[in-house]
Amino acid sequence: MYYSSLLYRLMEFGQECQGIAPSRTLRQPGDRIKTDRRDALKLARQLRSGDPTAVWVPDTEQEAMRDPTRTRDDFRGQEHKARQQRNAFVLRHGHHWPSNKTRWTQAHYDWLESLTFEHAWLRIVLEEYIDAVKIVGARVATITDRMMKVLPQWSLAPLLDSLIALRGIDKI
Repeated sequence: MYYSSLLYRLMEFGQECQGIAPSRTLRQPGDRIKTDRRDALKLARQLRSGDPTAVWVPDTEQEAMRDPTRTRDDFRGQEHKARQQRNAFVLRHGHHWPSNKTRWTQAHYDWLESLTFEHAWLRIVLEEYIDAVKIVGARVATITDRMMKVLPQWSLAPLLDSLIALRGIDKI
């Protein structure tokens, strides 16, 4: 798998590389001038003396596992946007869900389905918004299910299972 990172490219050519976080490099308090040349010299000196602490660089498998997560996050963002658009449409036409009741429940969906409008095409628009939310919600559910199926095959699955024992951490 190809990744555009300089580190991965150098590793493809057989070069020994380390990833060093900028926060882990030694810096004098008054040193505020940043140039590539000065940074390169400083890193070379620190590497020679063994000072910098290398950070763990994910391999291609871990990088590949990020993409489904990013995709799911994108879909969740689309779902959130679709819900906002639907709610804005409903509010724009004078329909208000009671503030003391929770949205996204079956009662809320039933209420949306029961709304009436002065013009028939407004009902069509609402149905399109409702369908858009359902479609994106189905995409989120699909990618989540697929991720859950491949997670046991991941090399870091045992570590993930250990982390789940902590409160507030789940697989997805």
